[in-house]
Parts: sequence; C-alpha cells; structure tokens
Amino acid sequence: MKRALLPLIALAAAAPAVAHLGHADTAPSDDAYPIVAVVSGVQSACGNLVSWQQTTEALSTAGFTPVELSEDALLAQVVDRNDGFDLPLENRKTAYFTGNLGGESVRIEAVEGTHSSGKRYAYCRLHDIGETREFSTSSLSAFKGRPADNVDAPKNSASTWRDENGGISTGLAARLFPAVTEDTQQSPSVLRVDITRFGDAEIATVDNSYPALEVLNAFREGCGSVENQAATAASLTAADWQEGTAFIPTQLVMFLTFAQETGGAAVTEAGGTMSDMQVFKKTIAGEELYVVLSEVEADGTRVSACRLFDMGETRPIPPETVAEWLDREPTKIIDQAGVQITDWEPGTQAAHDSFQVFFIPPDSQLADIFKFDGVALKSDTVGVVE
Repeated sequence: MKRALLPLIALAAAAPAVAHLGHADTAPSDDAYPIVAVVSGVQSACGNLVSWQQTTEALSTAGFTPVELSEDALLAQVVDRNDGFDLPLENRKTAYFTGNLGGESVRIEAVEGTHSSGKRYAYCRLHDIGETREFSTSSLSAFKGRPADNVDAPKNSASTWRDENGGISTGLAARLFPAVTEDTQQSPSVLRVDITRFGDAEIATVDNSYPALEVLNAFREGCGSVENQAATAASLTAADWQEGTAFIPTQLVMFLTFAQETGGAAVTEAGGTMSDMQVFKKTIAGEELYVVLSEVEADGTRVSACRLFDMGETRPIPPETVAEWLDREPTKIIDQAGVQITDWEPGTQAAHDSFQVFFIPPDSQLADIFKFDGVALKSDTVGVVE
C-alpha cells in the first residue's frame, strides 16, 4: 500500500559624518546608554571567538535567536555600512542573531574568515539599530581598566581597546553612527560594538568536517519510533526540540508551502487526508536544524514521516559514514550531478519502513524540484489507521 502512496508522499514532502562618541570627562546621566552592560553582555554571549562552532553555540546558549539577513530589512541596511574597519576575508562565514542585552534589543553579526596574511580573523558585531544616545567613554575605560585609543576620522570614529597575547590580538571597538541618506535611501542610526580576535592559525588547519554523527544521533533520538505524528512530536519535545513556525527560514517556508498546498491537493484528490505539518528547531554541534513532521492517510493506511533539514549546507554526509553508523550497507544509492540520495530499508529502527539521506548542492539545478538545497534526513513508517 505504501508504494501506491509514494507519488502523494513525494509531493507532500517534497555615513557622511560620524557622531561624536562622548568625552572621557563626561559623567553618564540617568538616561545614558548602558554601554558597560551591553559590552560585557556581548563579550559573554560570543565567548572568546576561538572557533566558529564555539561562537555560534555560545550565542544560542545565551538565548540569542538566529535570523536570516533577508528577513530583517533594518539589519540588512546597517550591515552594508563599511566604516573602513572591515577586512576582506576568504572562506568567510557569517551568521546573524537577535536578542536582548542591558535592556536593549540588539542584533549580533558573527563573522569568521581568513585574512590575506593567512591568519584567522573573527568578530562579533553588535548592532543597536535606531539608538541615538551617546555613550560614556569613561565608563568603558573604567570597565577595561585603561583609557581608550580614540580615533576620530571621517569614516573611522571609534573608541578602541586592543590586547596582544602570544601572537593573538583581541580587540573591542564602540562607535555611534547617525542616520544617513544615501541614494534616497534612509539608513537608521546605529550604535555598534565590535569584539575581535586575530592571529590564529589559518582556518584550513581547523576541522571543518560536517558533524554527521552528532546530527544523525540527534535525528534518531528526536524522531523516535515514528509510530505516528503525535508520538513523534512528543519525542522531539522530550529531546528539547522547539516547536514553532515563527523562526523558520524562507527556504523552508517555500518547501512547506509547496508540500502542504500541492501535496495536500494531490492527496485529497486521491481520497486521502494529510495532516498539518509541524516544524521543530534545534542547534546541534553548531548546525541550525529543522524537523518537519507529516502524516498521510488513505485507504485505511497511514504513512508517518519525520524529516530533518540543514538548509543551505554545502558539506554532504558520506554514505559510508551512515553505513558505519547503522552497521549495514545501504539498499540503494543515487549519486548524480546535483543530487545524492542514499536509502536504507528498513530504516534506523526495525519497525521503520525506510531511512534516506539527501544532499542537494547549492548550485544544483534540481534544487527547484526538491524545494531545498543542503542536507536532509527522512524516516518513515507505514501502519493501519486506528
């Protein structure tokens, strides 16, 4: 019966001037910007920037929520401001987060890349968009234990502190930009704080392999027995996956819309029913993962599916890694230009009908067909409608 439902399931799844920064002899007023709380908060949230994984995990642990730049118009405007401090980087990684520090709603831009010297350069950049209050340099000097190096130039006005230790340079810079109009486009004022680290060995020497085993184990634990959608949702919640649709990226929204509308219509036309899909989110080993649950019923038969997505991921999970994890060879491998699908029957548990591992490269022409690019995992079960 499941084979007859496969076509339905496939559809269902499938600045001119820079503001003055304040004088060291100016005492902060009661309504002064809480610069010390914000700076100490971002330092704590971002950690010591020793690795990309550690930084992104630290931000998530500190309660910051990942956000897509395309979904935050204000953040996109201020990110484009290059004040002369930004360095060209190879192998650049960037992630964006939202949260609260010192009572201020802020965005954080995390960046890592390779400098032209071959050394690793990383920074956490806090944006407090719309902020116009000047901050007290004396407060930060007391916080750092020494005066700032104040730079006042047309494009580089900032209070900075730098430290050298064993070839590693760490820094802090704070600056306030006024609102500006460029090419009829209004860009809001923004207070910015940069936490930087430079001088580590080149990124190429850092392990950048995909955390396959961590992701596979989290998937197996979260999805559980997949006996039905309600049981799988309970299993994910017990494994600390967060349910909701407010945080999902645009690419996943497109996938869900296609699956629910096109797939749902096909299922209905065939006399069956399809459940409302549920979405769960969790960060595993620095990877922002999403799980989608769905269920189709037709002719007295139920097909329940648990799918994991690592949207936009460029590193595949090798079939041999999964084979060793499952302790058996795959039933089928499709490895063609633009798509890799590896299939095991039965799945991760004996009661599972199948387990599949997908990889769609970002430049794949098939991404439009699959409605996503990156890594995906799927477990499903077939049973009788109760």
